[in-house]
Amino acid sequence: MINSKLRGILYATAAAAVLSACGADDIAQPDIVITPPAPSPAPAPTPTPTPTPTPAPPSGKITAAAASACTTGTVDNGIITLAGDAGTVRNCRINSSVITQNITLSGRRDSGLVYTLPGRTEIGLDRGFNGTANSEVVMTINPGVTVVATDLSSFLVANRGSRLEAVGNSDDPIIFTHIDQLTGNVTDTTNRLWGGLQLLGRAPVADCGSGTSLAAGNCERSVEGPVGQPIFYGGNDPTWDAGTIRFVQILFTGVGSGGNELQGLTTGGVGSNTQIDYVQVHNSADDGIESFGGRQDMSHLIFTGVSDDSVDLDTGYQGAIQFVLAIRRQGTNTGEAGDSTIFEIDSSTSDPAAANQAPRTDVVIANFTLISPETDSPVIKLRGGADIALINGVVVGQSAAASNSGCLDVDNSFTVQASGSTQTGNNTPSANDKGPPVFQSVVFDCPTLYDPDSDDFEAQAFTAAGNANNNGDFTNSLQSVFINGANENGVTATGNLSQAYDAFLQSPNYIGAVKDANDTWYKGWTCNTDVASFGSAQDCKTYRVS
Repeated sequence: MINSKLRGILYATAAAAVLSACGADDIAQPDIVITPPAPSPAPAPTPTPTPTPTPAPPSGKITAAAASACTTGTVDNGIITLAGDAGTVRNCRINSSVITQNITLSGRRDSGLVYTLPGRTEIGLDRGFNGTANSEVVMTINPGVTVVATDLSSFLVANRGSRLEAVGNSDDPIIFTHIDQLTGNVTDTTNRLWGGLQLLGRAPVADCGSGTSLAAGNCERSVEGPVGQPIFYGGNDPTWDAGTIRFVQILFTGVGSGGNELQGLTTGGVGSNTQIDYVQVHNSADDGIESFGGRQDMSHLIFTGVSDDSVDLDTGYQGAIQFVLAIRRQGTNTGEAGDSTIFEIDSSTSDPAAANQAPRTDVVIANFTLISPETDSPVIKLRGGADIALINGVVVGQSAAASNSGCLDVDNSFTVQASGSTQTGNNTPSANDKGPPVFQSVVFDCPTLYDPDSDDFEAQAFTAAGNANNNGDFTNSLQSVFINGANENGVTATGNLSQAYDAFLQSPNYIGAVKDANDTWYKGWTCNTDVASFGSAQDCKTYRVS
C-alpha cells in the first residue's frame, strides 16, 4: 500500500488571501516604542513603530475563507466549518428541488464556496419519450466547484429533455461529495451517504416497462432507486445528448436495496452525443457506473472501494469503453447475493425466450486493469446473451475454487451461442447476435480462472475461435498497485481498434490501463485512497480546499 503524500503548495498571494479574511484577534497588533526625551529643549522625534511579523499558515497547508455571498439560483445557508483547521466555506443551497431554468454553478471551492443539494434534485421535468415540448434545462457546473449532499435522500438527476454539463479539468476537478467529508466524519471505508448522479435520455433501451413495447415504438423504463414519483428514460434517438461528465469525482454514494439501488453514476437511455470521460467513483455502496441501455461511449474511468460492480451494463447498452482502472477493497463483496464483480455485463434478460430481443447489449471494453482481493466472487461476469469484446486487459484476482469462485464467470448458453443462432423458446434467429464473447490480449493472474459451476461456458468463451494472445496463467508485475511492469508490457497488444471494433477507440501499443510511470492520465483530478495512491494532492477522506 502506498501512503498518500500531501503536496505542499504555498504562494505569498495565497497567504495574503487567508490573512485578509482573519478577524482582528487573529493578527498580533504592532508594538509602539516611544523614546524618552533628550536633555535638549527639543524632544527627539518618535521613531516609526516596528510591526510584528505577519504570521503565516503552517507550511504545506492551504485553508479556506468563506465567500461573502452566494451565486444566482442559490440561497445562503450559512457557514460550514471544515475539519482539521482547514477554514470555512459558505453553504449555498440550490433553491429548488426541480430546476426549471438554466443554472450555472460557478463558485469555486478555492473562493470559499460550496453548493448543497436540497435532497432529490431534478434538472428539468421529464418531457417524455418523444420530447415534443421544447423545454430543455441545462445545469452547468464550472471547474473547481464542489457539490455537496447532506442526507441519504439526496441525488442529482438530469431528466429526459435536459442536460448536466459538469466539465472540470485536470487541475480543477468537479467534486460531488457528502457533508460528512467536509466535517471530517468519513473513514477509508465510509459509503452509502447519498444517491449520486443520474443522466437520463431518449436513446433506445430493452426490457420495456409496463404499457410500452419495442413493437409500439414507445419502449421506456423507470430508473432504479428513487422513492416516490418514478423517473423514466428511453426513446428512439440513439444520439441523444444528456450532457457531459468530465474530470469529476463522485464520492461516498450508493443507496437502496433489493435490486433497486442508486449508484455512483447511473445512465439510462443516454445517446452517443453524451460524453463521460475522466471520472473517479470512490466508495459506492452499490455500482460505480450502471448503464441501462443507451449508446454513450466512456473513457478514463477509475473505481476505488466500490462494493458492488464497478461497471454494470445491461438492458441493451451499446458502446465502447476504454482506459478503465478498478481496484476493490477486501471485504466489499456486498452486492446482491454476495456476488459483486468488477465487470458485470448483461443484456435484456436471462430468459432465453426473450434474450434475443433488440437492442441487444453490445459492448467493447479496451485497456483495462482490474484488481480484486476477494476470494469468493468473480472479477468478470458475462451473461444474458450480451455481445462482448474485451481487449488489452490485465486482471489480477484472488477468486478461488475453494471459495466456489473463479475470476471469469460466464452464464447462459445464449451468451456463447454462435451468430444467428435460434434459442429454445424463441424461434426468431438472433441475426444481431455476434456470437461468443471476444477476448484479445487479455491476461489473468488468479488462483482459479474459471468459475467452478456446472457449465463450461467460461472455457467456451475464453478459447472461442478467433480469440488470440490471451493468457489465463499470467504472473503480474504491476508497480505501485496498478502501473504496468515488464510482464504486462511484454504482452503484444491488439491494435487497429478503431477500424476493427469502434471508431471511438484509440490503439495504444500496450495492454492495461496505465503503461508506465510516464503515463499519468490519472493524476491531478483524482483523490488518493487506501487501496491506491494516484499522486494527487488530496486524500479522499479530506475535503479539497483548492
